Formats: sequence, structure tokens, C-alpha cells
Amino acid sequence: STRKESSAASDVYKRQVLPLSNERIPARFGLRHKAAIGVTEETDALCLLVSEETGEISYIKDGSFELYTDYAELKEKLKKNGKRHKIRY
Repeated sequence: STRKESSAASDVYKRQVLPLSNERIPARFGLRHKAAIGVTEETDALCLLVSEETGEISYIKDGSFELYTDYAELKEKLKKNGKRHKIRY
């Protein structure tokens, strides 16, 4: 059944272990940030995390992060990064 297959697939995703960074980060940031930093340290990925509480967006690349509350600034950063990596919007 598709439902079982779908359920089995979601079980696989639930069990994925992301690499956690060993870098010290401020206490207000938690496991999501450590995982996103770890992923960007080990891959060429770009991670964006959105705070449910504040709406603040963390832009994480190459193991470091910048915080954005201004969506126009973030959009410019993404466009600039996209041009370097040939990403189209």
C-alpha cells in the first residue's frame, strides 16, 4: 500500500542523524543550529533556519552564521551567493 510505503519512508527520514558541530555557539541557539552548522562544515550546503518565536532567520554557510530580520537584506545575500554558485531565482 502507498500509505505504508509513505509511512516507511517517513520513518527513514526520522532516523537521519545530522553531523553536529563542535563549535561553541551562544546559549540561545540550540541543536538545530549545531546541526545546521555541522552540515555546512561537512558539505557545500547552505542552511536557513527560521525562529518560530522571533521570525529571525539564520543564514548558515561554511560553518558560520549570520542573523537576519530584514528579508530584503537576506534576499540580496541569497542573490549574491546564488550568482557565485549559478543558482537561478
